[in-house]
Amino acid sequence: MTIRSARPNNGFTIVELLVVIAIIAVLVALLLPAVQSVRESARIAQCANHLKQMGHAAQLHHTQWELLPSGGAHWTYKRTKASNGAPLRSFKQNWGWAYQILPFLEQQAAYENTDDAKAAAAIIPVYFCPSRRRPVALPGITNGLADRTLRGALDYAGNGGYSSTLFPALNNENGVDGVIQPIKTTKRINLSDIKDGAGSTILLGERQYNRYFAADPLQAADENNGYIDGWDWDTIRWSNSIPARDRRDTTTYSHRFGGPHSGIAQFVFVDGSVRKLSYRIDPSTFRALCNRAAGSSPDPAAL
Repeated sequence: MTIRSARPNNGFTIVELLVVIAIIAVLVALLLPAVQSVRESARIAQCANHLKQMGHAAQLHHTQWELLPSGGAHWTYKRTKASNGAPLRSFKQNWGWAYQILPFLEQQAAYENTDDAKAAAAIIPVYFCPSRRRPVALPGITNGLADRTLRGALDYAGNGGYSSTLFPALNNENGVDGVIQPIKTTKRINLSDIKDGAGSTILLGERQYNRYFAADPLQAADENNGYIDGWDWDTIRWSNSIPARDRRDTTTYSHRFGGPHSGIAQFVFVDGSVRKLSYRIDPSTFRALCNRAAGSSPDPAAL
Protein backbone atom coordinates (compact mmCIF):
# COMPACT_ATOMS: atom_id res chain seq x y z
CA MET A 1 0.00 0.00 0.00
CA THR A 2 1.31 3.48 -0.91
CA ILE A 3 1.29 6.05 1.92
CA ARG A 4 1.04 9.72 0.84
CA SER A 5 2.36 12.55 3.00
CA ALA A 6 -0.30 14.77 4.53
CA ARG A 7 2.14 17.76 4.65
CA PRO A 8 0.85 20.57 2.41
CA ASN A 9 3.00 22.11 -0.33
CA ASN A 10 4.09 25.51 1.05
CA GLY A 11 5.64 26.81 -2.20
CA PHE A 12 4.15 29.49 -4.46
CA THR A 13 2.57 28.54 -7.70
CA ILE A 14 3.55 30.51 -10.77
CA VAL A 15 0.14 32.16 -10.82
CA GLU A 16 0.45 33.25 -7.18
CA LEU A 17 3.94 34.64 -7.81
CA LEU A 18 2.71 36.65 -10.79
CA VAL A 19 -0.14 38.05 -8.70
CA VAL A 20 2.31 39.17 -5.98
CA ILE A 21 4.59 40.79 -8.57
CA ALA A 22 1.62 42.60 -10.10
CA ILE A 23 0.53 43.91 -6.69
CA ILE A 24 4.05 45.17 -5.95
CA ALA A 25 4.20 46.88 -9.35
CA VAL A 26 0.89 48.63 -8.69
CA LEU A 27 2.06 49.79 -5.25
CA VAL A 28 5.32 51.12 -6.69
CA ALA A 29 3.42 52.95 -9.43
CA LEU A 30 1.16 54.51 -6.81
CA LEU A 31 3.92 55.46 -4.37
CA LEU A 32 6.64 56.63 -6.77
CA PRO A 33 4.98 59.95 -7.71
CA ALA A 34 4.46 60.71 -4.04
CA VAL A 35 8.10 59.97 -3.26
CA GLN A 36 9.24 62.09 -6.21
CA SER A 37 6.96 64.92 -5.08
CA VAL A 38 8.43 64.85 -1.58
CA ARG A 39 11.96 64.87 -2.97
CA GLU A 40 11.19 67.80 -5.29
CA SER A 41 9.63 69.72 -2.41
CA ALA A 42 12.86 69.23 -0.48
CA ARG A 43 14.91 70.40 -3.47
CA ILE A 44 12.72 73.49 -3.88
CA ALA A 45 13.22 74.30 -0.21
CA GLN A 46 16.99 73.90 -0.60
CA CYS A 47 16.94 76.13 -3.68
CA ALA A 48 15.06 78.78 -1.69
CA ASN A 49 17.66 78.52 1.06
CA HIS A 50 20.42 79.14 -1.48
CA LEU A 51 18.64 82.27 -2.67
CA LYS A 52 18.19 83.41 0.90
CA GLN A 53 21.91 83.03 1.55
CA MET A 54 22.73 85.06 -1.56
CA GLY A 55 20.25 87.75 -0.55
CA HIS A 56 21.81 87.94 2.91
CA ALA A 57 25.28 88.16 1.34
CA ALA A 58 24.12 91.09 -0.80
CA GLN A 59 22.82 92.82 2.33
CA LEU A 60 26.16 92.29 4.08
CA HIS A 61 27.88 93.69 0.99
CA HIS A 62 25.67 96.77 1.30
CA THR A 63 26.43 97.07 5.01
CA GLN A 64 30.17 97.06 4.35
CA TRP A 65 30.33 99.16 1.17
CA GLU A 66 27.01 101.06 1.28
CA LEU A 67 26.30 99.67 -2.17
CA LEU A 68 24.56 96.61 -3.54
CA PRO A 69 26.75 94.34 -5.67
CA SER A 70 27.07 95.47 -9.27
CA GLY A 71 26.70 93.72 -12.60
CA GLY A 72 30.38 94.25 -13.34
CA ALA A 73 31.53 94.64 -16.93
CA HIS A 74 30.78 92.18 -19.71
CA TRP A 75 32.50 88.96 -20.74
CA THR A 76 35.47 90.56 -22.53
CA TYR A 77 36.79 92.14 -19.33
CA LYS A 78 39.26 90.54 -16.95
CA ARG A 79 39.14 90.76 -13.16
CA THR A 80 40.25 94.13 -11.79
CA LYS A 81 42.90 93.99 -9.09
CA ALA A 82 45.02 96.40 -7.10
CA SER A 83 48.79 96.56 -7.53
CA ASN A 84 49.20 94.03 -4.72
CA GLY A 85 46.92 91.55 -6.50
CA ALA A 86 43.91 92.08 -4.23
CA PRO A 87 40.57 92.23 -6.09
CA LEU A 88 38.90 95.61 -6.32
CA ARG A 89 35.47 95.96 -4.76
CA SER A 90 31.95 96.27 -6.17
CA PHE A 91 31.75 99.33 -8.43
CA LYS A 92 35.38 98.93 -9.53
CA GLN A 93 35.18 95.19 -10.17
CA ASN A 94 34.72 93.89 -13.73
CA TRP A 95 33.65 90.43 -12.57
CA GLY A 96 30.00 90.32 -11.62
CA TRP A 97 27.78 90.20 -8.57
CA ALA A 98 28.24 86.47 -7.92
CA TYR A 99 31.98 87.01 -7.57
CA GLN A 100 31.58 90.18 -5.51
CA ILE A 101 29.50 88.58 -2.75
CA LEU A 102 31.85 85.61 -2.21
CA PRO A 103 33.39 87.02 1.01
CA PHE A 104 29.91 87.18 2.53
CA LEU A 105 29.22 83.54 1.66
CA GLU A 106 32.30 82.30 3.54
CA GLN A 107 34.11 81.92 0.20
CA GLN A 108 36.97 84.29 0.95
CA ALA A 109 39.55 81.83 -0.40
CA ALA A 110 38.00 81.84 -3.87
CA TYR A 111 37.55 85.61 -3.79
CA GLU A 112 41.13 86.35 -2.81
CA ASN A 113 42.85 83.72 -4.96
CA THR A 114 45.30 85.74 -7.05
CA ASP A 115 45.23 83.14 -9.82
CA ASP A 116 42.31 84.23 -12.00
CA ALA A 117 41.86 80.77 -13.51
CA LYS A 118 41.62 79.12 -10.09
CA ALA A 119 39.24 81.77 -8.80
CA ALA A 120 37.04 81.30 -11.87
CA ALA A 121 37.02 77.51 -11.53
CA ALA A 122 35.84 77.59 -7.90
CA ILE A 123 32.66 75.57 -7.41
CA ILE A 124 30.33 77.43 -5.05
CA PRO A 125 27.66 74.96 -3.84
CA VAL A 126 25.12 77.66 -3.01
CA TYR A 127 25.11 78.76 -6.67
CA PHE A 128 23.34 75.58 -7.82
CA CYS A 129 19.70 74.57 -7.82
CA PRO A 130 19.50 70.90 -6.71
CA SER A 131 16.52 70.31 -8.99
CA ARG A 132 18.69 71.05 -12.00
CA ARG A 133 22.17 69.64 -11.42
CA ARG A 134 24.97 68.96 -9.03
CA PRO A 135 27.66 71.62 -8.47
CA VAL A 136 29.95 71.60 -11.50
CA ALA A 137 32.64 73.56 -13.34
CA LEU A 138 32.29 73.92 -17.11
CA PRO A 139 34.65 75.08 -19.88
CA GLY A 140 34.29 78.77 -20.66
CA ILE A 141 35.66 81.59 -22.76
CA THR A 142 37.21 85.05 -22.23
CA ASN A 143 36.83 87.07 -18.98
CA GLY A 144 40.55 87.57 -19.50
CA LEU A 145 41.18 83.81 -19.37
CA ALA A 146 42.22 81.26 -21.97
CA ASP A 147 39.40 79.57 -23.88
CA ARG A 148 38.06 76.37 -22.32
CA THR A 149 39.34 77.39 -18.88
CA LEU A 150 36.99 75.83 -16.33
CA ARG A 151 34.41 78.09 -14.70
CA GLY A 152 32.22 77.35 -11.73
CA ALA A 153 28.68 77.34 -13.12
CA LEU A 154 25.71 79.37 -11.83
CA ASP A 155 21.97 78.68 -11.76
CA TYR A 156 20.86 82.14 -10.63
CA ALA A 157 20.89 85.63 -12.15
CA GLY A 158 20.78 89.24 -11.07
CA ASN A 159 17.81 91.46 -11.86
CA GLY A 160 18.83 93.77 -14.68
CA GLY A 161 15.31 95.15 -15.11
CA TYR A 162 13.73 95.98 -18.46
CA SER A 163 15.70 96.75 -21.60
CA SER A 164 14.64 97.19 -25.20
CA THR A 165 17.91 95.67 -26.43
CA LEU A 166 18.26 92.68 -24.05
CA PHE A 167 21.97 93.41 -24.04
CA PRO A 168 22.28 97.02 -22.88
CA ALA A 169 25.44 98.99 -23.46
CA LEU A 170 27.76 99.21 -20.49
CA ASN A 171 27.54 103.00 -20.41
CA ASN A 172 23.80 103.41 -21.01
CA GLU A 173 22.42 105.28 -17.99
CA ASN A 174 18.80 104.69 -18.97
CA GLY A 175 19.16 101.27 -20.50
CA VAL A 176 17.90 99.27 -17.54
CA ASP A 177 15.79 99.84 -14.42
CA GLY A 178 16.66 96.83 -12.26
CA VAL A 179 18.80 96.42 -9.17
CA ILE A 180 22.00 94.89 -10.55
CA GLN A 181 23.67 97.50 -12.79
CA PRO A 182 26.87 97.58 -14.89
CA ILE A 183 29.85 99.41 -13.41
CA LYS A 184 30.49 101.54 -16.49
CA THR A 185 27.53 103.77 -15.65
CA THR A 186 27.79 106.46 -13.00
CA LYS A 187 24.77 104.98 -11.21
CA ARG A 188 25.76 102.92 -8.18
CA ILE A 189 22.78 101.29 -6.54
CA ASN A 190 22.16 101.35 -2.81
CA LEU A 191 19.03 100.79 -0.75
CA SER A 192 17.91 104.41 -1.10
CA ASP A 193 17.50 103.77 -4.84
CA ILE A 194 14.93 101.03 -4.24
CA LYS A 195 11.99 103.42 -4.32
CA ASP A 196 9.26 100.79 -4.36
CA GLY A 197 10.45 99.10 -1.19
CA ALA A 198 12.96 96.34 -0.59
CA GLY A 199 10.16 93.81 -0.06
CA SER A 200 8.59 94.59 -3.44
CA THR A 201 11.70 94.57 -5.64
CA ILE A 202 13.47 91.49 -6.99
CA LEU A 203 17.21 91.22 -6.36
CA LEU A 204 18.11 87.80 -7.79
CA GLY A 205 16.25 84.83 -9.19
CA GLU A 206 16.53 81.47 -10.86
CA ARG A 207 17.56 81.69 -14.49
CA GLN A 208 16.18 79.66 -17.36
CA TYR A 209 18.51 76.97 -18.68
CA ASN A 210 18.68 75.30 -22.10
CA ARG A 211 19.28 71.57 -21.68
CA TYR A 212 20.09 71.26 -25.39
CA PHE A 213 23.59 72.61 -24.75
CA ALA A 214 24.29 70.67 -21.56
CA ALA A 215 26.87 68.48 -23.31
CA ASP A 216 28.70 71.44 -24.88
CA PRO A 217 28.09 74.66 -22.93
CA LEU A 218 30.55 76.59 -25.10
CA GLN A 219 27.84 76.64 -27.77
CA ALA A 220 25.43 78.43 -25.43
CA ALA A 221 25.93 82.18 -25.11
CA ASP A 222 24.31 82.14 -21.65
CA GLU A 223 26.32 79.25 -20.18
CA ASN A 224 29.89 79.79 -21.33
CA ASN A 225 31.37 82.22 -18.81
CA GLY A 226 30.47 80.92 -15.37
CA TYR A 227 29.67 82.67 -12.12
CA ILE A 228 32.43 85.27 -12.52
CA ASP A 229 30.79 86.76 -15.60
CA GLY A 230 29.74 90.40 -15.51
CA TRP A 231 27.14 92.20 -17.60
CA ASP A 232 26.05 89.21 -19.64
CA TRP A 233 23.27 86.64 -20.02
CA ASP A 234 25.17 84.16 -17.86
CA THR A 235 24.64 86.21 -14.71
CA ILE A 236 21.99 88.83 -15.57
CA ARG A 237 18.41 88.34 -16.72
CA TRP A 238 15.77 90.86 -17.73
CA SER A 239 12.07 91.45 -17.17
CA ASN A 240 11.16 91.71 -20.86
CA SER A 241 9.61 88.24 -20.67
CA ILE A 242 7.95 86.42 -17.80
CA PRO A 243 9.83 83.50 -16.19
CA ALA A 244 9.63 80.14 -17.95
CA ARG A 245 10.62 76.56 -17.25
CA ASP A 246 13.93 75.17 -18.53
CA ARG A 247 13.76 74.33 -22.20
CA ARG A 248 15.48 72.24 -24.85
CA ASP A 249 15.99 73.89 -28.25
CA THR A 250 18.71 75.31 -30.49
CA THR A 251 18.36 78.94 -29.39
CA THR A 252 21.83 79.86 -28.19
CA TYR A 253 20.88 82.14 -25.31
CA SER A 254 18.07 83.04 -22.93
CA HIS A 255 17.31 86.42 -21.39
CA ARG A 256 14.57 85.02 -19.14
CA PHE A 257 14.40 84.14 -15.52
CA GLY A 258 13.02 80.65 -14.90
CA GLY A 259 14.03 77.26 -13.63
CA PRO A 260 13.61 73.49 -13.49
CA HIS A 261 10.59 73.52 -11.17
CA SER A 262 7.06 72.86 -12.34
CA GLY A 263 4.90 75.98 -12.47
CA ILE A 264 7.11 78.37 -10.52
CA ALA A 265 10.49 80.04 -10.31
CA GLN A 266 11.95 81.38 -7.08
CA PHE A 267 13.28 84.86 -6.37
CA VAL A 268 14.96 86.64 -3.50
CA PHE A 269 13.87 90.22 -2.98
CA VAL A 270 16.06 93.07 -1.80
CA ASP A 271 14.80 92.63 1.78
CA GLY A 272 16.01 89.01 1.78
CA SER A 273 12.58 87.37 1.49
CA VAL A 274 12.25 84.46 -0.95
CA ARG A 275 9.07 84.05 -2.97
CA LYS A 276 7.70 81.75 -5.65
CA LEU A 277 6.36 83.42 -8.79
CA SER A 278 4.19 81.63 -11.32
CA TYR A 279 5.22 81.14 -14.93
CA ARG A 280 1.79 82.66 -15.66
CA ILE A 281 2.45 85.91 -13.82
CA ASP A 282 1.08 88.99 -15.58
CA PRO A 283 3.93 90.53 -17.64
CA SER A 284 3.29 94.06 -16.35
CA THR A 285 3.28 92.80 -12.77
CA PHE A 286 6.57 90.99 -13.25
CA ARG A 287 8.11 94.02 -14.90
CA ALA A 288 7.04 96.17 -11.93
CA LEU A 289 8.61 93.74 -9.46
CA CYS A 290 11.89 94.01 -11.37
CA ASN A 291 11.79 97.81 -11.55
CA ARG A 292 13.57 99.44 -8.62
CA ALA A 293 11.41 102.57 -8.96
CA ALA A 294 8.21 101.61 -10.78
CA GLY A 295 6.10 103.73 -8.46
CA SER A 296 3.40 101.11 -7.91
CA SER A 297 4.88 97.67 -7.32
CA PRO A 298 2.38 94.99 -6.25
CA ASP A 299 2.66 93.14 -2.97
CA PRO A 300 4.45 89.85 -3.80
CA ALA A 301 2.63 88.11 -0.95
CA ALA A 302 -0.65 88.71 -2.76
CA LEU A 303 0.45 87.12 -6.04
